[in-house]
Amino acid sequence: MNSGRLEILRLRPTWSRYLFYWLLASHAVGVIAIFMIQSLLLVKMVLLSFLALLFISAIRRHLLWRGRYAVREAWVGEDEAWHLLLGNGETLQTRLLSDSFVKPWLMVLRFKSGRFTPARSMVLFPDSLEKTVSRKLRIYLLRLDSRGF
Repeated sequence: MNSGRLEILRLRPTWSRYLFYWLLASHAVGVIAIFMIQSLLLVKMVLLSFLALLFISAIRRHLLWRGRYAVREAWVGEDEAWHLLLGNGETLQTRLLSDSFVKPWLMVLRFKSGRFTPARSMVLFPDSLEKTVSRKLRIYLLRLDSRGF
């Protein structure tokens, strides 16, 4: 898959309970907010439908890794180019965007493959990756940040 180049890092996330609970809680707050607004019942039902679709889409993309925008696996080689295996089986060569969010409790890695293609993201909670892989990723990203990303 990586055409003979050495890999520096390979990310294969697993099911994350933290991410599931986060999505559930944030969408539950959205349901409460919709019921609190002063509006017609029809408007509330439409908003609830949109919120349910967003919840299903987030679960499908970030926890089940299905679809063309889901990042099932990511790896970087010595050439510093990231490669993504998408939910539909397609492989892309991308670059890591500098607006990726990296903290010990949450990492959101954003990748872009071309000028007119949408950015793809990989959401990683601490239970998504093995501890050694997570530590290696943070060290790799710190080195990148010190060089100016």
